[in-house]
Amino acid sequence: MPVWDCHGHIYDDPGGTRGRRLLDAMDQLGIERIFVSRLWGDNRVPATATPDDVRRSNDAVAGWAERHPDRFIPYCFVNCTYPDEALRELGDRVTQQGFRGLKLYASCRFDDPRVEPVVARAAELRIPTLLHVIQRRTSEAAGQYASDGREVAYLAQRLPHAQLILAHVGGGGDWAFSIKAVRDCPNVYADLSGSVVDAGLVEAAYEAVGADRLLFGTDSSMTEGVGKLHGAEIPEQAKRAAWGANLQRLLGEPRATAGAA
Repeated sequence: MPVWDCHGHIYDDPGGTRGRRLLDAMDQLGIERIFVSRLWGDNRVPATATPDDVRRSNDAVAGWAERHPDRFIPYCFVNCTYPDEALRELGDRVTQQGFRGLKLYASCRFDDPRVEPVVARAAELRIPTLLHVIQRRTSEAAGQYASDGREVAYLAQRLPHAQLILAHVGGGGDWAFSIKAVRDCPNVYADLSGSVVDAGLVEAAYEAVGADRLLFGTDSSMTEGVGKLHGAEIPEQAKRAAWGANLQRLLGEPRATAGAA
């Protein structure tokens, strides 16, 4: 059974220690492959990343993916408040370096008109888009414009051909609201990542979106991500789909079929 993680991060450091630690954790937990992004360059606030920050971030991810192509799948991180640069960066990374997904952070809400053309371009390139979602709005950080399931549903309805991933259902806050908001959006997948392991979280996500729209993810909470899916009271077929088959299908992998191991 393939185990593919839809939500990871990798960061540069002088000796590459953090990347090796991620690989070690994957080996220990049986994770075959992981989708990774890096969210800043010199600017350590992802929501305000400049085009130069974005390029440095994606350069770092490209380097790791080139060194470990059988383990790391690269997301292209862009900032939609620079729409022209975002479109150019996305196109170049996908067509020239084989990036296989788009990652959007909280630089603007996902119903902002600057977002739609970028996500539409990802759909044209036949890659999924991971949308950073915060399941609450009461304590936004300066410069960050958080979206929840409402904005994801809006974008899904505007772009029914786009494949969208609602990030970290287990990221805290009112996760039940967000997953209900996308229940009737067949092109939205629920990423189970995050450190929250509330009772009933995975089961509620399964009830809302079904077996074929669940995705295993960790978002750096590795043991929590694995444990919550192992322990979930959902059908084994749904678990097998979430562990990897659904993500493989999103990426057009030949061995993936809906709801199958």
